[in-house]
Amino acid sequence: MIPAAREQLRLAPYWTLRALREVGGLEAEAEIASYVGERLDGSGSFRGAAGAAMPIEGQVLAAASAWIAMQSPRPWRAALTPELAGAVLAQEAAAGRFHAGVAQALRGLREEAVLPSISTAARISLSERETAVLRAISQGHTNKEVARQLEISPRTVGTHVESAFRKLSCTTRAAAALKALTLRLI
Repeated sequence: MIPAAREQLRLAPYWTLRALREVGGLEAEAEIASYVGERLDGSGSFRGAAGAAMPIEGQVLAAASAWIAMQSPRPWRAALTPELAGAVLAQEAAAGRFHAGVAQALRGLREEAVLPSISTAARISLSERETAVLRAISQGHTNKEVARQLEISPRTVGTHVESAFRKLSCTTRAAAALKALTLRLI
């Protein structure tokens, strides 16, 4: 790829941020969308955000967009298989460029999870409180923060998290959030 084209790709999230900021009510979405192409080690797109400077939503979007891009053909390479894309994503996570939990969750997705049937989502039934808790933890909030928001105890939040994990067959917050979003449960 020629340097000018590479620079245009690198700045696409910046222009996305600028364009969406012009649309009223999309400030938060603009911020999240601008993390496409970022890496936890700061080696990504225009921001160079690293570690804690990247919100969890940005970390999920960065890893998911990279995973999807790997499986899409490009003029300079063929599309990778989901298995190979998952292996590359795992290597990148091990090198500190992506959140390990997000990479693991993406690797666990199968075609039926990416395009879930109505019956799949219908079989998983989260209570209203589990849904609220899962939505909050998917935004990166701690159990204590969720407890304050929902006016319940942190221990009760933990119980709802464990119940949601069990129903979604997940063991991490990132995996549960990603699966719930994919199944349109939150």
